[in-house]
Amino acid sequence: MEATEQDLAPRPDLPTSPATVKNEPNTPTPLSKRAQKRAAKQAKWDAMKEERLEIRKQKRAQVKQMRKEKIKQGLLQPKPRRPPHQDPSPMTIAIDLSFEDKMIKKEIDSTARQIARCYAANKASTKPVHLAFTSFTGQVKQALSIKYRDFERWVEGKCPILYTEDTFTTLSDPSNIVYLTADASTTLTELDETKTYVIGGIVDKNRYKGLCYEQAKAYGLATAKLPLDHYVAMQSRKVLTINHVFEIMIKWLETRDWQQSFLAVLPQRKNVHAKQDDDDDDVHDGVHEGESDFDETEEQDLGDSHENGKGIEDQETGMGEHVSQHHKANGERNVVDVPGPEHTLEDLQEKVKRKVEEEEPVDTLDPAAKRQKP
Repeated sequence: MEATEQDLAPRPDLPTSPATVKNEPNTPTPLSKRAQKRAAKQAKWDAMKEERLEIRKQKRAQVKQMRKEKIKQGLLQPKPRRPPHQDPSPMTIAIDLSFEDKMIKKEIDSTARQIARCYAANKASTKPVHLAFTSFTGQVKQALSIKYRDFERWVEGKCPILYTEDTFTTLSDPSNIVYLTADASTTLTELDETKTYVIGGIVDKNRYKGLCYEQAKAYGLATAKLPLDHYVAMQSRKVLTINHVFEIMIKWLETRDWQQSFLAVLPQRKNVHAKQDDDDDDVHDGVHEGESDFDETEEQDLGDSHENGKGIEDQETGMGEHVSQHHKANGERNVVDVPGPEHTLEDLQEKVKRKVEEEEPVDTLDPAAKRQKP
């Protein structure tokens, strides 16, 4: 059987069924409305990146020029880039950056800013330590390179920094490493400058409980925590940022005083104050005494209100017992009658007003409003 011209002609593609489209692996999943708004917002933010950088550059130039003018006029002293005398410590502090898979982009950017502050604080300290960023790869490294383009130069100078993609276990013998975590049972009394201390480099808003502690136990490392509860009292959550922990440690190396270190580093928004020896006792006793006093006062007030319920009710209305007792003492009829079907509120008010004008004035609850008897 010979093929006809109609059979040999190219046939148009048949429409694909919805089931076939759904099963195709390369078909993109449609975004939700919220995801579309988020993507549009991110695209707008990325499109204005160059403009933001230019504005920031201009502001920095203005601030720099104003600072130079003030220094030239003698109104401001130039700030030294480094302390005149630095005594480097042999201690090593490592920032463990192996938690980026547990953070969103905003938290990764925050982590990059905090570890940059660690470098700046170490550079300005009189007792700089050996600072190391371990597991330094992926998104954290990218975020740091975007925000601080010259971060690779931090490896130079008097306070060099170590970038490594390896874990912190390569820095020292495991028996010489101490992982800092709030879940540890051991509290530091002092820092051993021959050891390597590890700070968990994660910003998680306290979502992951015991994450750094489990990380340390997985490597078989010793754990410890800062003596925060022993020296200061806070009226907020005792969650410290990466740079706060680092700055407290180098401040202790300078002062050898935990309380002074905490007060110098922790921000005022946490309402930090020096802890006294009897702070815990005062709080404990105050709570119980306050509850006891409140209960007794409440019962006494309830008793008074039951006994004088009628007087309280009269005070609220402004009429009643005070007016009635005054007229009964003078043998007169009560001014205020009980409203009946033939009385209205306007009639009663007019009657009281007329009675007050014609006869003896009625005592009121306000002493200043009393009129003297002629």
